[in-house]
Amino acid sequence: MKIEKKLRIGHMPYLNSEIFYIDLLPGLWDLSKAYPRQMSKLVKSGHLDCGPLPVVEIFELEDILIPLDNFGISSNGPAKSVCLFSNLPIKELRGKNISLTSQSSTSVKLLKLLFSTFWDVLDIQYVDESYPHDAILLIGDNALKQKDNLSYKYVFDLAEIWKQMTGKPFVFARWVYRKDTDQKLVKKFSESLSFSVEQSYAQSFQNIINKRSSVYMNENEVKEYVSNFVYMLGDNELQGMKLFRQMLAQNSII
Repeated sequence: MKIEKKLRIGHMPYLNSEIFYIDLLPGLWDLSKAYPRQMSKLVKSGHLDCGPLPVVEIFELEDILIPLDNFGISSNGPAKSVCLFSNLPIKELRGKNISLTSQSSTSVKLLKLLFSTFWDVLDIQYVDESYPHDAILLIGDNALKQKDNLSYKYVFDLAEIWKQMTGKPFVFARWVYRKDTDQKLVKKFSESLSFSVEQSYAQSFQNIINKRSSVYMNENEVKEYVSNFVYMLGDNELQGMKLFRQMLAQNSII
């Protein structure tokens, strides 16, 4: 008996990615939960075929990847879930310890870019999450849970500051697949992905609200949050993505 090949799809567990999965039609694909940096490694090694990868990882792996239509995650202003939480004003962070998330390299490089070009604050000491620190970069649901925590005096939304600096939206992730992936399966999966996105818009995100409302985000907050993102990248989003890549290169941020 012939065993049908299945696509191995990365499942990003963040709330702002729920739109892609919540009404995904069944098909020849299996989902594997993975956070951004981990997902990139799995796609690179061939253990996953497809997923919403952080844009920085796409820049580095572009020789083996193809965009999956224009599916992605972008914010044209505050994202609310990629934030620097600090006990000090930005200018007073010179020479201080800043803890970096281990989940995504895109947000880390965006933060470094903002410090060097927008804020002009140098000599930052970047440490991992286990070290004592004066500020911490959090992303995804961890940032959402932290937003009402009064243990930090200042909250800086990186996408909002990028918008102020460049006038462009910031693209956090884009759906891509490996070049050696079965094209027929990719086409079928793309149709299912499109259906899931369309269903959420048709229901005004009520499907996501019902599933993801919690003690740290009520129904209105969930709706406001998920409706804030752009999930189909247009020319403006792609220009913002290109500009981010150019600025990383110009400032030697690796």
